[in-house]
Amino acid sequence: MGIFQDLTGQTSGTLIAKEYLGGSKWLCVCQACNNEVIITTDWFHKNIRLGRDGCKHAKPITIGDTFGYLRVIAPAKDYIKPKSKAREKQWLCECVCGRQKEILESNLKAHKSLTCGICSNRVSIPEKMIYFYLSQYFTDIQEQYRPEFLGGKELDIYLPALHVGIEYDGYRWHKELTDDEIKNEICKNNGIFLIRIREPRCPDISNTFYCIKTPRPTTNGTHMTQPIKELIDFLNQEFLCSINLDVDCIRDNADICKRIISTVGFNSLEYLFPEIAKEWDYEKNYPLTPDKVPAHTGKKAWWICPKCKQSYASVIASRTGNKQHGCRKCQNTKKVYCIELDQTFESLKSAAQFIDRKSCSITSSIKNNTTCAGYHWKYVTEE
Repeated sequence: MGIFQDLTGQTSGTLIAKEYLGGSKWLCVCQACNNEVIITTDWFHKNIRLGRDGCKHAKPITIGDTFGYLRVIAPAKDYIKPKSKAREKQWLCECVCGRQKEILESNLKAHKSLTCGICSNRVSIPEKMIYFYLSQYFTDIQEQYRPEFLGGKELDIYLPALHVGIEYDGYRWHKELTDDEIKNEICKNNGIFLIRIREPRCPDISNTFYCIKTPRPTTNGTHMTQPIKELIDFLNQEFLCSINLDVDCIRDNADICKRIISTVGFNSLEYLFPEIAKEWDYEKNYPLTPDKVPAHTGKKAWWICPKCKQSYASVIASRTGNKQHGCRKCQNTKKVYCIELDQTFESLKSAAQFIDRKSCSITSSIKNNTTCAGYHWKYVTEE
């Protein structure tokens, strides 16, 4: 058993040890962003040896913060993971559409959740088409209805007055029948009349109450005119409704699409990484711009190095990843420091020549926190 070492008041990167929590863990406070971080004694010393900050500098979430179209309004109950039973913090957020939803803190910080999910472009346009017309008659209509008896599944549209559920089945997500048949059986046992509107390539399903086949689907949902008319006729006949609507999805397409909030801008390179976006080479990347490309895409783009002013190509995801790789020419001329020798080299090349190794060997050792020629290395950061 090792000898206990009191680290209280000592620094590791930007962290200051405040309190020992037991189990070799220390509560530390970041001097740069005031975040509280819990790290082990081993990592406390590693941060010093490798010259790391020790903190990701992620801003703590507080009431009133905004993430895309969401505004944090209150803490929520912790989410309990089904298998591990581990707890994860959640926040109650309000979307610009007025809906409220509990969102995982990790999803907010990673900008994975930017809307309530109902009004965003993740909802299919055909579903929005159905909702657009039926909402003009049914005032209590619900989208993405999730009763407990469905066990986490949802109905695209639910009409409480009739106990009718409506599902739009696109071929991409409904190639297999198993899940659809299970949902049909659950709805039947719980008194819900389920109507399915299925694309022509979907396999035929037997245990559904009523099924409508669509024409060949279009990306903007204009193929939905005839299926919605058939749905309205069925509701009028079987449930004695008096729905009298002029359905024309081509005419109303623009009005329907306006209701779908786009989150593309909030996932863009310009929104998430404004400093990196400043290096964008507009001439070579034309017509692409930083506000139109996702921040973590595998697409290759051109950049202008702020140091050497040269244009170079690099994958966008490699620029925005944990390492945030930059200009390779400047990378090769970056100063490196040998910890054991306490010596600074003007470039990777000179360091490699000194130990009779290739430059890539030192780069790999820095990246993987290993040794090269028996030495630990790190880049020298310019102040």
